[in-house]
Amino acid sequence: MAWPYVMLLGQRVLPPERTWLYKTWFTYLLVALVVAGWQWQRPARRWLAGAAAAVFALYQLTAQLRDDRQARDRVAPEGVMVTWLMQHPQARPVLVLDDGIWNRQTLTAHVADPHQPWAVDRVALPGVRYGYMLTKVGAPPVPGTGAVVFAAGHLRLVRYSAPPVAGPPTARKNY
Repeated sequence: MAWPYVMLLGQRVLPPERTWLYKTWFTYLLVALVVAGWQWQRPARRWLAGAAAAVFALYQLTAQLRDDRQARDRVAPEGVMVTWLMQHPQARPVLVLDDGIWNRQTLTAHVADPHQPWAVDRVALPGVRYGYMLTKVGAPPVPGTGAVVFAAGHLRLVRYSAPPVAGPPTARKNY
């Protein structure tokens, strides 16, 4: 029963995977209870339950390995982008118009350095002059964007020279 907790402590599983681990743990527990109850009723067919459990476990393992590889390949450029931004503090604040990229960038940045305030905004704030904008490769050009400063995978950091949005200054949430 303590195996998932030992695994959590041993591998320091981060929140998205931890949720997946909890869900699969309860699913496996429920399946084990059903199989155990079924075995008591028909002890002659234990090999069938074992074979079904082995096939199911093998399928789950291969699916998890495939999905992990795809997720790491998709998210790896975002880690490279955060590393570049950490090495170039003059590149902040950064404007990110894509909500998905913004969510993953702020999460990756916070995990990389939780004590560093990250000025990454989804919407241009009044009175803030953004030097850079983070976009996907192939995204339609936004007025005010210039040359590509850094590119990693499906992301590119471009110069942004649009004038600040008019209006009273608002407080920024640093992530």
